[in-house]
Amino acid sequence: MLYKQHKFVLFQLLAYLIDMLNSSHLAFADQIGQYFAHNSSIPPMAGRLLGYLIVCDPEQQSINELAEALKASRSAIVGAVQVLENRGVIKRLRQAGSRNYLISFDAEGYESRGFDDTAYLRLADLLKLGLELSEGATTPRRTQLEELIRFSEFLAKRMPLLQEEYYLHVGKKSY
Repeated sequence: MLYKQHKFVLFQLLAYLIDMLNSSHLAFADQIGQYFAHNSSIPPMAGRLLGYLIVCDPEQQSINELAEALKASRSAIVGAVQVLENRGVIKRLRQAGSRNYLISFDAEGYESRGFDDTAYLRLADLLKLGLELSEGATTPRRTQLEELIRFSEFLAKRMPLLQEEYYLHVGKKSY
């Protein structure tokens, strides 16, 4: 009888510890979700998913597991996966013989995206088009557009150099 009581208490303790860990993971996921919603225009659910994928165990999880862990619908998770996959910050893979995808955080995709100079070049090109279209606009507006073009081109030039500097800083070989 004593053995059964101890076993029950240990089971309750384990369940409590797992719940605490999950609560910490969810709190972290919520904070990351708020950060990305505010700073990167990523929908809150996609940010929450990203935050959870950064700390979850196991690292690869199915849509169902993610929906259960984040207390969200499958459709919300699928939409968030699509957003994050389009941004190159998660991986989705399917093992042979399985019908389910496993989703995981892609640190290398996230890192390389931050140094992507093509986004700044594209923005500069779009701003130049805007400058052409605003030929008759007031001087302050044209001046602002010209400044944004210069800033975008500056960032485009600096990103590859900054990436190399970062790799030197962390002792990583460049790609």
